Amino acid sequence: MTIDIEPLRKQLGRKIEDEDVVTQAPLKAMIATFDRPDEVPADGEPIAPGWHLLFLHSYARPAQLGKDGAAFTGGVLPEIPMPRRMYAGSTFTFDGDIRVGDKLRREIEFTDIIPQPTAIGKAGCRIVPAAWPTVWD
Repeated sequence: MTIDIEPLRKQLGRKIEDEDVVTQAPLKAMIATFDRPDEVPADGEPIAPGWHLLFLHSYARPAQLGKDGAAFTGGVLPEIPMPRRMYAGSTFTFDGDIRVGDKLRREIEFTDIIPQPTAIGKAGCRIVPAAWPTVWD
């Protein structure tokens, strides 16, 4: 399969923004799910590093979902003409605490797209898009 990625490159720099408030309910769920002995942080107390992922979710209506269950529209990445998508990897840097009650803002920018051959011996190709998220309060 050969895919012309130039139309996709024209969408580099595309951004979406979102807001959310850090509340206790998702934190309670995380603590219960992992059977942690932690107390739920009170208003103004910091949440555990990485638990920011409980907030700022992307939501899609069923009509926006592809066969793989991921949204084809409404996100920062352009529609990529391939049957399956996969999320692979993140790196986080924390410049300070995120606290219960903080209003979070997120901006995600579509920053790169790279065509790659598949593993040796397999036909086809894959496309690796990159998005750069920034979250702050």
